[in-house]
Amino acid sequence: IQRWAWDVATNPRILACVNGVLGDNVLLWSTNWFIKEPGDRKIVSFHQDASYWGLEPHEVITAWIALSDAPTESGPMVFIPGSHKGDLIDHEDTYAPNNLLTRGQVVKKDLSDEELIEAPLEAGQMSLHHVRTIHGSRANTSDDRRIGMVLRYCSARVKQTKGADTAVLVSGKDEHQHFELLNKPRNDLGETEMMANKEAITQMGRLLMTLSLIHISEPTRPERISDAGVGVEKK
Repeated sequence: IQRWAWDVATNPRILACVNGVLGDNVLLWSTNWFIKEPGDRKIVSFHQDASYWGLEPHEVITAWIALSDAPTESGPMVFIPGSHKGDLIDHEDTYAPNNLLTRGQVVKKDLSDEELIEAPLEAGQMSLHHVRTIHGSRANTSDDRRIGMVLRYCSARVKQTKGADTAVLVSGKDEHQHFELLNKPRNDLGETEMMANKEAITQMGRLLMTLSLIHISEPTRPERISDAGVGVEKK
């Protein structure tokens, strides 16, 4: 709904990293903000996005862009490396009030023995992670806000299995037409743009609250994703 956000999502430096994983034909599926106020107790429980997004095949990555510094004490992203190569894990919906996720969903797995990789970022840096990577974040114990802009990209081959959905073509061609494509905003917060955004958010809410079937088949993932399922891009 604002041109500056469109410019970020289509930034050539960001898309160069995304294209390196997903190929030339790429859609922006959604954007979001993860903001933690200083000293608040909001967390993101460990989860796998693929378990409830409804996107198939799993040629999907998330770019987490730091708009403020995200040091260790601010509760940056934490990943379990290599978890994208395994099966999807059942989740429990907790609806915990201090959880930033839609349903407070958390993987039903003991993670105490798992290796964790923390990804502190400086403002202007970003991390990339695969849709099956188990990840989360702790509370912000610092005295500053932690602001993350999240861009979720997928190959144009991907389809939404839960129902009709929208996306933005950011690179290459959309030869599959699995999504209704949204246009670049002409006016910041314009009437047309606000209406399209409201409809897209409403539909997204319905999709995210619809339970997905858990697939136990061999994971589908871009061949160019790293073994860790995580990458960090400098400024």
